[in-house]
Amino acid sequence: MINLSDFLASQSMALPVESKKIEYHITKWKAQQWESGLAASWILNLSNFSFEYLSDGFTFMTGRSGNDYLNADFECIYALLHPNDQKTLSQCFLQDVIKIREGHLREDIYKFTIQMSCRIIGADGKYYWAQHEIQYLEIDRNNQPQLIAGRTTPLTMPPQKPCLSTRIIHRTSNGQTDLFYKIYPNNECVLSEREIEILTLIVGGNSNKNIAEKLFLSPHTINNHRQNIMKKMSVENSNEMIRNAVELGLV
Repeated sequence: MINLSDFLASQSMALPVESKKIEYHITKWKAQQWESGLAASWILNLSNFSFEYLSDGFTFMTGRSGNDYLNADFECIYALLHPNDQKTLSQCFLQDVIKIREGHLREDIYKFTIQMSCRIIGADGKYYWAQHEIQYLEIDRNNQPQLIAGRTTPLTMPPQKPCLSTRIIHRTSNGQTDLFYKIYPNNECVLSEREIEILTLIVGGNSNKNIAEKLFLSPHTINNHRQNIMKKMSVENSNEMIRNAVELGLV
């Protein structure tokens, strides 16, 4: 299955960000004093998938300074997340964010705040719940995000429902409005290995009958898997399922 870096690269294709804009946002981000307490703040360049800034808050959470990650592969940060939450993010959450982003104008996207609760590994090797807040800083002329920033804060108490949840907020002069809120209970939207196998065969042009013969299953069982896959992917037909599977790098 495709990793998160490859998935983001296939979705973003952002143009390079001017260095003076990066310096401006780093200075402004620090001035906002987001890194108070135990929070860790960061700025990610989506044109080359590197961190432009990581605060010392990462030391408390991971045992390593933020500077240790500046020259590291993006996967090093992604690997700090719980494996189940990694799957949910790559298969479900990012797809939802992209759909919402594509339905809004460029000036509106700057007003988005994405909130997410998921598990992150601590310096002691145990997983802890953390709240993540993400904002768009720069968007290129093709409406692709170039620079995003965020803050990660360990939660002193686990959420009432211990599962990954996300919220997208639209900030305006009149306040804020929830554009999206979703809980992903027990990774119900994550495709199983068998479902990925069947989805791959579907994308390859195989009929239910052909897939059943290849996997030594009944056509009825294959049809049930197909319906479950469509439900998890929140699609209404096979064409949309195939298109999303390719775009998300699931096959």
